[in-house]
Amino acid sequence: MKYFSLFSGIGGFDLGIDKATNFKWECIGYSEIDKYASGIYEYHYPKPTNYGDITTVKSEDLPDFDFLCAGFPCFVGQTLILSRRGFIPISEIAIGDYVYTHKQRWRKVTNKFTRKSEIQSVKATGFLEIKTTSNHPFYIRERCKKWNNSKRCYDFWFNEPEWKEAESIKNCYAGSTYVKDEYDFGDEDFWWIVGTYIGDGWLVNRKNRGNGGVARVVIRSSYKEADKLEERIRRKFNCTKVEERTVVKFHIQNKKFARFLEPARRGASNKTIPTEWLSLPRNKIRALLDGYIFADGAIKRNVTKTVSTSRALTLGMSMLIHKAYGINTTIQFVKRSNKHIIEGRTVNQRNYWQLSIPKRNRSGIVEDEFRYGLVRKSESTGIIESVFNLEVEEDNSYIADGYIVHNCQAFSIAGKRKGFSDTRGTLFFEIARILKDKQPSYFLLENVKGLLNHQKGQTYTKIIQTLDELQYEFTGVVCNSKFHGVPQNRERIFIIGYIRGKPRLQILPFGEDAGEISRIYQTEGSKSEIGQATVVLNMQKRDINRPSIKKRIDTGLKPNAGSGYLSKEDEAYCLDAGCNQCIARCLDANQYKGCTPETYFEKKKRNIIASRSYPRTGTRDKDGNRYQNFEPQKEDCCNSLTNVQKDNLLNDCNKLRRLTPIECERLQGFPDDWTKYGIINGKTKLISNTQRYKTLGNAISVPVVEDIIKQILIYNEL
Repeated sequence: MKYFSLFSGIGGFDLGIDKATNFKWECIGYSEIDKYASGIYEYHYPKPTNYGDITTVKSEDLPDFDFLCAGFPCFVGQTLILSRRGFIPISEIAIGDYVYTHKQRWRKVTNKFTRKSEIQSVKATGFLEIKTTSNHPFYIRERCKKWNNSKRCYDFWFNEPEWKEAESIKNCYAGSTYVKDEYDFGDEDFWWIVGTYIGDGWLVNRKNRGNGGVARVVIRSSYKEADKLEERIRRKFNCTKVEERTVVKFHIQNKKFARFLEPARRGASNKTIPTEWLSLPRNKIRALLDGYIFADGAIKRNVTKTVSTSRALTLGMSMLIHKAYGINTTIQFVKRSNKHIIEGRTVNQRNYWQLSIPKRNRSGIVEDEFRYGLVRKSESTGIIESVFNLEVEEDNSYIADGYIVHNCQAFSIAGKRKGFSDTRGTLFFEIARILKDKQPSYFLLENVKGLLNHQKGQTYTKIIQTLDELQYEFTGVVCNSKFHGVPQNRERIFIIGYIRGKPRLQILPFGEDAGEISRIYQTEGSKSEIGQATVVLNMQKRDINRPSIKKRIDTGLKPNAGSGYLSKEDEAYCLDAGCNQCIARCLDANQYKGCTPETYFEKKKRNIIASRSYPRTGTRDKDGNRYQNFEPQKEDCCNSLTNVQKDNLLNDCNKLRRLTPIECERLQGFPDDWTKYGIINGKTKLISNTQRYKTLGNAISVPVVEDIIKQILIYNEL
């Protein structure tokens, strides 16, 4: 049997097929555009040809094959979404994240889709430029006018807000909102200093002591402003003044303050406004803004201006200014040359965003919690790229790059067209196109379970109509990875089809009763060295044939300085595979569903994989340290892996840490270190942990594919 793999990722389909068929099937080609995913695939499967971006490949250029397997991929997207975790690129938003909606409340993301489409560029006053699709709905108001004959002039007014597609919103006013008051901490002097850090400050790590964590804050100023800055800092903290040739630096030796600032991130191009800070009361936001403008602002022609190389920081500041002063800012993107000469030295330069704060609103209106900026540009770029779409519970909206936008339809559901013609512009169209042109005998498609109810079931209906039009019979099966030998709660729909005229495929249903086909890992477990610790991840058969996670860890480390309170000792180290030193601070976790972690673990005497929820209002102590809420999993089974791995935590001897890449590989059914190496630019290279998490979160669970193919082979002669 010859097969072709579409949107191949790191080879999950291929590995499952190899295990089920004992390497008797042959892959004659695949399609994957992600640099690291394709590199990992090529490292393990060097013979098949990668056809790259399938949207640019003609069907006649593909070899003939009998079986097509495909899943819908996740591509990179840089649009910033306002979530509980902060401003997060849409590519990193996961199902279960909470995003802010047009009704000014947090609602859960219930689904996520991506597709290929021509890009529409939209830019409104007071907003960043955003790339979207022509039919993506924006929350807008239109300015109306009517001739008043008695006054001999026009009367102007704005209509009520409505949803309107991007291609039709030029000269309309795009809407945004701010986060309501949820968090209050510190006084105005404290937040003024925080503002100066955001404007011109940085954090310094402790060297050669403890765990090397952050130790102090450094804020810089000119000689002209140094006295004022020193006086304001000394109201709250002790500091050391260091005079240099052109600037003065103030070192604040306060570890708690330094840790408080960590969520705002480091480096001028990485800084951001954490979600909690967006929900401060107005007086403290004004203090923060005053400190920021003092450190990095200037007044020209009665207009206050700041510059930043951080897109997220510019967006956050614009929202704070709206909330504090009721002003709609203007944002200008400035391109600069890569190099510049200063005092005979060649230095690097970056592009930046200039934020202007006028005394009154221009080309915009502000009404209570909402602001609207004039859309000056909405035009097609002629470029086809992958774009994302989120489905949000109840409100069906979210904030993207500051704009309030609505769920966008992944498939056209308007008009009288049906089937294949309605899928154009979607990734499913590429699958349908190849099925139509190559007519393989069989196919296996995979997608998230939410496909069944997306757009109230109309998306799935469109797929059914398309496959029927292409003369294919099929059956859909929802499979959960936890019933197939890996303790991960990952539900996916698999569509197994065959061309009309072939014998009907038979496949038993999969579900909680599928104990006979569940693969249970060895009880003894397998070991993996991580730094100074050995982690053992065991999966054992339970009464209902579900695997569970058991683990043990022997770090050889003594409890020492950290930030966590997860053991009876004062504080403790924990492992973090993302840390170069393999040792990182424990996560703060002083709230645990109404009891302390010590009390909980004493009562339950169990190890868990924890599901992290996001801080509620007031979850900080008197020193500003943030508490973290955790919810124990009801069954020893982790949440569905995502491409950022922030939702699953492992308790090892009352210490929490992230799952390691090897553990994520096991949870997806891959061999240890499957993602460790890849072929990048023709050479074998180590893959970073960040990319390993990303590719594994986007991968398919290997045991599920293996079990499905085995079932097909048992009941059918292929």
